[in-house]
Amino acid sequence: MDTMQIAAQFRIHEALPGFVPRPRMHSAETGDLIAILNQGIAHAVDLRWRTKYAFWLARDKGLYNLHVALREFCCELDASAELMAARVDALGGVPQYTAAAVARNSRLPSHPPTLSGSFNLSDALIRSHHLAARHLILATTKAMQQNDRVTASIFSSSSAVQQQQARFLKTFMPEQAGFGGKADGSLAYA
Repeated sequence: MDTMQIAAQFRIHEALPGFVPRPRMHSAETGDLIAILNQGIAHAVDLRWRTKYAFWLARDKGLYNLHVALREFCCELDASAELMAARVDALGGVPQYTAAAVARNSRLPSHPPTLSGSFNLSDALIRSHHLAARHLILATTKAMQQNDRVTASIFSSSSAVQQQQARFLKTFMPEQAGFGGKADGSLAYA
């Protein structure tokens, strides 16, 4: 059997027989929550990318313990995004998890920021975590106003994770030349 025959056979069995996708209908309030959840997904994924960037820098600088902690943060942010995506699906929406959707929905400032002079990656990452956590705190209030305790719980737990990460980063992230940068966004290694 050649490759084309295998691909054709796979396509035949790709769809489940009798599978009918459920309709995606929801009220205006639910639509608002879905939009907020999708923005939360975008923030979690964006923070994950930023944290992964710092993760690789920590590896380059020989900061093994920070490297391990940042890897764990990435896993926690992935779990938060997955939880919010599952809630979007449960509410009848479509989770927007693609890179284009993340770029469109994330309201976090550009990273690394383009400022005159140099910037500090530590401060930028901490600020991003705080802004994302603040968004989730406001989203928790909105979910509680709509009596959606499940969504409010997801927002609250995700916010707590991001606040905890920000506190850790503020305490333990080194403020050295390897985590600084130039105005054009390039790194200024020591």
